[in-house]
Amino acid sequence: MRYYSLIAALLVSVCLFGQGYVPMGARENGMGSAGVTAENSNSFFFNPGSIGSIETVEIGINYQNRFLLKEFSEQTISAIVPLKKGVFSCGMYHAGNTLYQNTRVGAGYALALADHFFMGVQFNYQGIVLPEYYGRASKMTGEFGIYYKHNEHWKLGAAVFNFSNSRLSDFQDDRLSSLIRIGVNYQPSSIVQIVAEINKDLENDLPYLNAGLEYQPLSSLFLRVGIGTQPSNIGFGFGYKYKRLRFDLSCRYHPTLGFLPQIGLIYSSGEK
Repeated sequence: MRYYSLIAALLVSVCLFGQGYVPMGARENGMGSAGVTAENSNSFFFNPGSIGSIETVEIGINYQNRFLLKEFSEQTISAIVPLKKGVFSCGMYHAGNTLYQNTRVGAGYALALADHFFMGVQFNYQGIVLPEYYGRASKMTGEFGIYYKHNEHWKLGAAVFNFSNSRLSDFQDDRLSSLIRIGVNYQPSSIVQIVAEINKDLENDLPYLNAGLEYQPLSSLFLRVGIGTQPSNIGFGFGYKYKRLRFDLSCRYHPTLGFLPQIGLIYSSGEK
């Protein structure tokens, strides 16, 4: 069973790296991974444009254990630092073990182009260690995002991952996927958020949907639920805020492979 799990982990990991884009954030994980309109340190993994609206220093960490197999452990750390003009961001993603490793390290910059309208860019180093297929391979990818806060109820976001269409290897023209995401955040009240986004991989014919809801029954408590398609999955989770810290726990369920639990912690230098 041990060797079966390892082989399965390696095979799926190849597919994940082939995609390139890895949505990581315990809050967003519980909302169907709909994060293109997120405004926190997890935005580093969703939309470099929405980072421009963040006004406080934020540091976030996340840990995910895909399908309850240790070979699928993933970790991230990200930081958001407002400057006199614009906002700087940096972060890292790592997954794997001694036989397989997937790493992404990047930095970005975002700023306001007009009232309530923000734009950001991000560049990443992406590396893989997989002796059976690549040995070691690495490429640079670029991201671009925009974010618009129409009013207190409506927010819009869009982002493009790997706009440079970077190639991982010459074998069968193996490229990191280029992905377009467009989403909306609707807040009918101060305690409810509804998010939805369309994702389109340029190499696949059909787009897919991620959507979720966040309900805040208490000032320090957040309850979340979400759905996704291709493949169909459901998500749920909660968050707890204590002063400048927020703890998030979530889980998505894949009908074939099982559970994807994720835990996260975000520190903010100011009240949000």
